[in-house]
Amino acid sequence: KRQIGMILSFLLIVLIPTSLTVFYFYTFVHDQYSSQVSFSIRSEDSSTSPFAALSSLGQTSSGTATDASILNEYLDSQKLVKDVSLLIDLKAIYTKPKGDPYFSFDAAKPLEDLVSYFQNMNYVVFDEINGLLNITSFAFDPNDARKIANAIMISSRDLVDHLSRVAQEDTTKLAKFELNQAEKRLFEAQGELNM
Repeated sequence: KRQIGMILSFLLIVLIPTSLTVFYFYTFVHDQYSSQVSFSIRSEDSSTSPFAALSSLGQTSSGTATDASILNEYLDSQKLVKDVSLLIDLKAIYTKPKGDPYFSFDAAKPLEDLVSYFQNMNYVVFDEINGLLNITSFAFDPNDARKIANAIMISSRDLVDHLSRVAQEDTTKLAKFELNQAEKRLFEAQGELNM
């Protein structure tokens, strides 16, 4: 009886679950393909930027590390999924494997579930030392994996460009303010000399 119990336990705990898993993987699971994108955020060279010399007036930095941190947060956000969905149809890509309820995405599910699924299918590694971001995207078709990786890169580039424009506008406003203050002090000094 003890040996029969051990055999039954082995069948129930090891053999049957393993057999079912192997059967499921060979019957229903589709191949996945990956595409990798790597890029870094660099500030403009001070020799090419007319605002670089003025940035020190108000202790305004180029914000490269901050931009990388913001981008790292963005890559793990719901907004990224929305932005990528505007470029490509994520639900259509992730629902391609038919008859695979575990690994495929159900298009009827809400955006929050799509965000969670998207984060499981895309891996981001951020190197804080040099600001390098490595993105690996998975999909059930190699072209889809490449489309997703490219869409993430385009959305990320647009965010960095927006941050750069905002920083440049802020630096320009600060420079104009400092210039106006200097002009006022100059006029006041001239007025005192003429008296």
